[in-house]
Amino acid sequence: MHRFILYGLLFSLLLTGCGGGPPAPSSGAIDPTDPTSTGIVIDTPVSRAIFQQSGGASNIPVNISVNTMPAGHGIEAVLDKGTPGERSEKKFGAPYQFVFFGVPCGEHTLSACRITITGQRIGEFVTVDRVGVGDIIVAVGDSITYGEDDDIYTDDWSADGRNGPVTDIWGTSYGGFEPILNNLLTNAKGYPHSVINEGCSGDLAYRGLDRIDGILAKYPTAGMWLIAFGTNDSNHNVSASVYESNLRSIIARIHAVNPSAKIFLPKVFYWPKDLVQEYHGCMQNIISSTPNVCMGADLETSFKQNHEQFDHMANAPGTWFSPVKTHHPNGIGIQKMAELWRDAILSAI
Repeated sequence: MHRFILYGLLFSLLLTGCGGGPPAPSSGAIDPTDPTSTGIVIDTPVSRAIFQQSGGASNIPVNISVNTMPAGHGIEAVLDKGTPGERSEKKFGAPYQFVFFGVPCGEHTLSACRITITGQRIGEFVTVDRVGVGDIIVAVGDSITYGEDDDIYTDDWSADGRNGPVTDIWGTSYGGFEPILNNLLTNAKGYPHSVINEGCSGDLAYRGLDRIDGILAKYPTAGMWLIAFGTNDSNHNVSASVYESNLRSIIARIHAVNPSAKIFLPKVFYWPKDLVQEYHGCMQNIISSTPNVCMGADLETSFKQNHEQFDHMANAPGTWFSPVKTHHPNGIGIQKMAELWRDAILSAI
């Protein structure tokens, strides 16, 4: 219960701006006789938005609304106001839409103010902070990707606030490895990341295929995808050929939307059946024959050697699976998963 209250307070802080979230929008109306009245709302991007970089830069579209505008006045949009990299664009007449091209990787601010026909700035600036250019990563898989049974709550939010706990249909929230991986990659590469949790408990690869179009619709520009299925497929005795076909279809759907997206396939665990090893062979077949598909985290080897990283794990040394124990990493295991994913990603790019 205390955990849910804490999440609610954190989310409230993000919405109010006390935690660095977007400023409260103004009413949109201005008083043309009051030089301090702006009446400007930056509709997009919002604080903590992130744009997928390509070649170390991205374009940032800006949409601004104003309910009332005096004749002869316009809007000036400013990128990184007050810095050596400051840029601005002016527009007279709606719609107030701008694009800043070639914005380098990093955190940026976007500001806007009203201007006269001569370009004189009037009133205060409205500003949105923490607009990132970096990498968008989507993790798609089962309960292991989702983070079920993660029992460490202090790492459930990424440092930049972009990634946090996800809640299942029963109202239970888990952090998963995604916020931790965000922190690790951001620290390693020096620019922002968003690692999005699209895990779903109980999913097999065919269910991932059913879901992938909807996920792609939300994140069409994502530069990396972590596709982790197989544990439940093995438990349901899905043949290797069917498993491989489903994985290939998921990959084809992603590349149809974004051909340059890098896709990572991890060595999954955990059921001690020959099928798991056959699945690993399927992954090798896919990687060797499909551009932009890489080997992901070696989850099987790591967790075979570290049983204590599973929740409620009381198996004797040398054992691998007990049907009365769950097969989810605990909080320490979740942290290890993030490290394994970081290493796989950094070695491939």
